[in-house]
Amino acid sequence: MRVVWSGDPHDAATRIEALDRALSAMRADIVIPNYLPEAFAASLLGRAHGRRTLGVCHSRDAWYLELFENAGPALDGAWAVSDECRRLIATTLSDDALTLSAPYGTRIPATAPALAPISGSTSPIRLLYLGRLDSMQKRVSRLVAVVASLETLGVPFTLTIAGDGPERPVLERAFRGNDHVRMLGAVDASKTPRLLEESHCLVLVSAYEGTPLAAVEALALGRPLLITDGCGGVCDAVREHECGIVVAQRDPEAMAQAIARLARDPRLLGTMAHNAYVCAKERFDFDTHATRLDSFVDTLLMRETVVERKHWESLVACAGLAAKRGRDDLPADALERYRYRLDPNGRLGDMRGVRARPRMGERLLRDAIDELSDLGASRIGIFPAGRHSERVGSVAEGDSRIVCFIDEAPCVEVLYDKPVRTPGDALERGLDAVVISSDQYEGILEDRARAWAGERPVRTLYVPIRIAMDERARS
Repeated sequence: MRVVWSGDPHDAATRIEALDRALSAMRADIVIPNYLPEAFAASLLGRAHGRRTLGVCHSRDAWYLELFENAGPALDGAWAVSDECRRLIATTLSDDALTLSAPYGTRIPATAPALAPISGSTSPIRLLYLGRLDSMQKRVSRLVAVVASLETLGVPFTLTIAGDGPERPVLERAFRGNDHVRMLGAVDASKTPRLLEESHCLVLVSAYEGTPLAAVEALALGRPLLITDGCGGVCDAVREHECGIVVAQRDPEAMAQAIARLARDPRLLGTMAHNAYVCAKERFDFDTHATRLDSFVDTLLMRETVVERKHWESLVACAGLAAKRGRDDLPADALERYRYRLDPNGRLGDMRGVRARPRMGERLLRDAIDELSDLGASRIGIFPAGRHSERVGSVAEGDSRIVCFIDEAPCVEVLYDKPVRTPGDALERGLDAVVISSDQYEGILEDRARAWAGERPVRTLYVPIRIAMDERARS
């Protein structure tokens, strides 16, 4: 069903109520809101009428953690696509929530296609990258360093990059004129099996994943994986089944050495290819996981949908999160409609004191400012003045410690009552610390800020929380 907004699509209340009407029209028994906070809120609105909410954690991502912190207590169940994701969200769920840890599956062919022979420069090892081209999760810019290391090592290879995304122009510039690298752009899903069959290995250099489907499809066709330790649910499979090599995500030289090892040892490559197919049959068979998911859903459907205060608290939290994404506020009359829809008989009592939680980005920004202030900083700038700052920068309002937003090419003069200055102008006016306000490009912007900030402290927001998430996922 296609949902059409009847009002302002940027208004969170409009989106939530349109989704609720659509779910009611289709008589949905179980809703998977995916990554949309407004969908979590809409699903919870129908709880009094038998609607259940199933959260899915697709990756070890700060956004999913924030969603589950807000929605988790009210969920009937949670499906994590890897044990790592399950551990990440475990503490956000209520004690009575059902949980399922099941990776993405794929159809396993009767046999795996044979590998093409490797024979020096005439038949080099064929590498394939298959996926979105971005810098936040997939970290595809690391492929540039991997290719440079392979060329230094003198390894005969070809690399095919299939996919599209914001980093595509960066890779095209880096590999222009390089005969070893072929960029295909976006590829129809029907063509990916052929690409995998023509390759020897799949290469992934991600910072974090759930269970990357491209890796699962490669294993099903008997193609070993050369992956970073950020690749989530397939890392343990690769190690246990010896069907590839896992390297540290910040070590492109180690990735190049792993490729060189397989390029120079066709027998090892063949053994790993056999193990890859066995691994796929044992761990990623679609029919097996579909049966488990069917059983899980049946169990959810047998549970009562009692309305408790935690459902209202999560509804308000998710609605608030949706509103903050659109930089609007939920009007009081919308909250009153939600309260009546969730609890028409008023059994939960007065719930007007429940408030939406601050966004994770807002909390992190406030913590960063407090930390820098404790270190003696009193003239702090937030860099850059982009979309992330528009979402969370309200923290700066009325805070005298924050003197400006900084942007290398300012599009506005003022943001949240603070002037927007160029780096040079901010430095001339006594800037003594910088906070990076970005999730997707945090690493790149940190490097740029350090280039002009000199000895002044530069504080990131999401690196500390990602380190904490790594520790939680491993514990």
